[in-house]
Parts: sequence; structure tokens; C-alpha cells
Amino acid sequence: MRLDNVDFINIMTLLRTFTYTENEETKTVTLFPSEQTALVNQYFLEKFGGLKCDSILETYYVGNYTATNVADFIKTVCQTKWIHFLKIWESEYNPLWNVDGTETRIIETEYGKTETYNNGKSETTTQSVDGSTETQHGLIQTQKQTEDSTSLNENTSFEDSDFAAVTKTTDNNGTITNSNTGTDTITTNIGTISKSNTGVDSTVNSGSDTITDTFTRGGNIGVTMTTQLLSAECSFWSLMNFFELWFVSIIDVVTIPIYEEVI
Repeated sequence: MRLDNVDFINIMTLLRTFTYTENEETKTVTLFPSEQTALVNQYFLEKFGGLKCDSILETYYVGNYTATNVADFIKTVCQTKWIHFLKIWESEYNPLWNVDGTETRIIETEYGKTETYNNGKSETTTQSVDGSTETQHGLIQTQKQTEDSTSLNENTSFEDSDFAAVTKTTDNNGTITNSNTGTDTITTNIGTISKSNTGVDSTVNSGSDTITDTFTRGGNIGVTMTTQLLSAECSFWSLMNFFELWFVSIIDVVTIPIYEEVI
């Protein structure tokens, strides 16, 4: 049975999308819009419809497999190849840029060095001679009387026998002044104070810092002429047609490489 005898459009509808996981991220690929499914199926059968179906499609044709069964099996066999084809097809590069001059240097510093401060210095204050306070009394106080003192007695007598004799006494102490000469002197001796230091302060380093310098240079470091690069580019893209590769990977799974005549 030929491939174009099979209703392949339902399988093609399921093959237009597939999902895969990369770096823990789920990605869904849609190869062509849904409205183009009929055209893609027609193009596929026109190119490969004369090939003989293998037992998978014959079983599908008689109804023992569903379109989903066949499509899922084709994806299982081919999906890894399709992912690589797509990455090549979508890659961006400059065909004339033969050397990648980008140089990357990564410097990582791992701090393992520690510094410990040891306070071992001490200061002692000693008073070797006791302090003392000495007072020299040079102050002289003089008291002087500038007027003589007097005493006045007054006696009154009356011949009248009815009155008694009265005596009145008045004292005058004179004027006394004080005067100071000289001064007192106070001398204070705080003694002798001395300071002494013992021990030393120290800093101890332990561990070490680690610096990692990574130098990376990539690219093709060959010497190739511009014409060679352009020729290689043309040759590559003449072969690198994603859909041609996609079609071939499908027919490798569901057909036998034998063309049958139309009966």
C-alpha cells in the first residue's frame, strides 16, 4: 500500500506541534499555522506519496492504531533530531567572521584570610614618693592702742539729809587697731608618679585569600579565505532545509524506501 492511500492529514495535524523541556523550562514548538495543515500534507504526499507504507501505517489504515498513536510514536523517535535541526536553522552568526575575538576573563576572590588583634600591652602608674603639704606661718598680727584709756568719777553730795551720795564712773578704753605683716606659705608635694608599660600589642594573620583567574577564548581560530567561507555557507544552506529534513525523518519511520506503481 502506498503512502498516499492513507489519510495522513490527521497525523500531520498532530505533528505540527511538539513540547520538550530544556533547563527545567517547558517549551512548545509550532512548526506551521493550523490553516496550512492541508497544504503541508499535500506537499508531503506529492513528494513521498509513492513510497510503500510500513506495517505501522497499514495497521493504522485498518483502524487498529489511532492518529494520536502514530503521531506520538513518530515524535518519540524523531523529536530529539527535530530540536537540533531547529537550533541550527534559527542560529545567528556571521559567516565571514571566522574568529571569535571575544575574550572572557573571570576573576573570583575567595576571602579566607583573617586578622586577629591581641591587646597585650598594659600600663602601670606608680607613686613612688607620697605627697605632702607644708605650711610656713609667716603671718604676724599686731594689735595697737592709739588712745589712752581714761576713767571719770563724778560724786554728787547733797547737804540735804533726804538724798544719798551718788557716784558716776565713765571709762574710756581708747582706740585699738590691728595690723598684719608677713604671709603664710603652703607648699604641697604630690610625690613622684611614674608610668611603665609591659607587654606588646600584636596582630596575627591566618588563612589566605584565593584568586581564581579563568581565561576563555572561543571560536574557529583557523585561517580560511572569504570565498571558502561563502562557498561553505551556500553548500550548508542548500542542504539545511528544516522541513525537508523533517519530512525525511517522518518517512523513515512510517515507510519502506520502495516506490509502488499506482494500481
